[in-house]
Amino acid sequence: MARNGRIWRQGYDSGRMTLLGVTVASALTASVTLPAFANPLPVTAEPIVTGSITPDVATSGEDFMLSGSLADSPPADDTAGASSGAYDMKRGWGGGRGLDEIGMPLPDAPAPLDIPAPDTATFIGALLLGDTNVLGTAIPRQQRSVVVSAYEARGFAPFWIDGGAWTHAARAALAVLADAESHALTPARYAVSVEVPDGAEAVAHADIALSAAVVAYARDARGARLDRNKIGTLVMPQLDLPEADAVLAAVIAAGDGAGRVLEDYHPRAAQYHALRRKLAELRGGPRVPPVPVARLAPGPTITVGMRDERVPLIRAQLGINPVDDVEEARVYDARLADAVAAFQRERGLPGNGAVNRRTVVALAGGGDAAIPVARTADTGRLVAAIQLNMERWRWFPHDLGERHILVNVPEQDVKIVDGGRIVHRTRGIIGANDTPTPVFSDTMRYIVLNPSWYVPPSILKKQFLPGLARDPQYAAKRGYEVTRRGNTISVRQPPGPKNALGQVKFMFPNDLAIYLHDTPNRSLFQRSERALSNGCIRVENPMKLAEQVLGGGWTEDRLQRQVGGRERSVKLETPLPIHLTYFTLTVDADGKIRTLPDVYGYDQRIRAALSAHDRKQPGAQQGDKAI
Repeated sequence: MARNGRIWRQGYDSGRMTLLGVTVASALTASVTLPAFANPLPVTAEPIVTGSITPDVATSGEDFMLSGSLADSPPADDTAGASSGAYDMKRGWGGGRGLDEIGMPLPDAPAPLDIPAPDTATFIGALLLGDTNVLGTAIPRQQRSVVVSAYEARGFAPFWIDGGAWTHAARAALAVLADAESHALTPARYAVSVEVPDGAEAVAHADIALSAAVVAYARDARGARLDRNKIGTLVMPQLDLPEADAVLAAVIAAGDGAGRVLEDYHPRAAQYHALRRKLAELRGGPRVPPVPVARLAPGPTITVGMRDERVPLIRAQLGINPVDDVEEARVYDARLADAVAAFQRERGLPGNGAVNRRTVVALAGGGDAAIPVARTADTGRLVAAIQLNMERWRWFPHDLGERHILVNVPEQDVKIVDGGRIVHRTRGIIGANDTPTPVFSDTMRYIVLNPSWYVPPSILKKQFLPGLARDPQYAAKRGYEVTRRGNTISVRQPPGPKNALGQVKFMFPNDLAIYLHDTPNRSLFQRSERALSNGCIRVENPMKLAEQVLGGGWTEDRLQRQVGGRERSVKLETPLPIHLTYFTLTVDADGKIRTLPDVYGYDQRIRAALSAHDRKQPGAQQGDKAI
């Protein structure tokens, strides 16, 4: 009947048998069927057929009562004395044979059934297999399935919590997630409680939440926030998005170094980190509100030696110390002209130091010449512009190449970068607003000397056919060769001084037929606004650029000797990565912020796309203290 106890008293009354005095270590429940005894009862009693014994509720360590209902009970026997109606476990009813006498020992009670509470792995499995939306919407559905598979491979054991505490990798990852804003990311997307909750189910939720946040952060650091369909078809980022299982494996395996692994998903470009430092400076300092500004009045071009009422405003705009003498302050001297020339070169203008209309517009940041000049930018707007351009760095490969070509469309120039330093720079002419230069990365593989030009269909339709309609000699005057095949025509311009591609073109084969090339219209490079091409980039000093990219003994002089000969392709000794970028804010080597015109109006579209994306959130979070 019981463990750790003995029966010490018994009694019988009105068809119910009561056994008292079983002392046990724990309360238990049992059901026992009594056998039909051969002859355990007095002659006057009816045989017992069956019965059941069920313990009343008892407290551990105390006596408890077992009561059983008998199918048939013996009659009371007044002559048997006080105990005549009792069933003695040793002697039977009324002193007859007991259970031990008939070889029927009391059975031991079954041991308590231990049913363990569900552990954390059970809850993790149930949550993830039940609905992957528990991971939230910050990572795409396909990647949620990858996370589930990663957990399943380890029997749904937690990744981040061990022995009721965050692992070393978890603590390092949490610290990086808390600093998301310094990378121009939205912290709320990665908010996870720093406290480990109590209970297996809550721990399961916390572990899943951190996995979702880590994967979302790593992918966002590589550019997953961008929906190119909301920006433009010619913005084609080369996103290098990591797989969720690879992120989890790398971060967890790093232990204390998990933070460094997560940080490394961000762009490595020196300019990205310069923008990040500038962002920290602006956030750390006092907010600078917009201030009343002065305006440059219309007037003639200002050159060295001239006196002009606008000169003090120009000094203020460029940060040149004012002159105390009122008359001398109006003199446009050589020192101020040098500062203006440096400013002009930074903005892609002819660096002649003369303050003409285009320079006035550039000083004012673009727009009409009469807009404010001496001004302080609002800190909030500047912070937003830095964040936007940090995001643009995520559009490009994680490894730009130790040596690469960088074309920044708003800057209208072409650079060669080697080991983080600009080793060559030349002006460029970019696509017009209706034929914009696309944004993408590729690899330059060869150049073509004395190239032919095959007029693309878009230019045939927009320029060639209307020109031919106006002037039947349009093609002949330009040296075009027209070939008709049925209802289609192809137009080729052979090599020569009038060729639209000039003396050389730089090829990085792509589906858009975009490349760099020379041009016979060299005067166009003197313009400050050079969004003039059909999408390709024209280069001011093409032979110098060719010398820089070719290697293998191809000097500028050797290249010039090839001019005028046959069309010839020359492979680059080492293929060179090329990145066509679109940055409207940069940081100079001296730490100064440069703002550039948003030539194609992409900025607002990118802000809207990022805002829509950041409204997607990771899985449910635990606790109140989110970081």
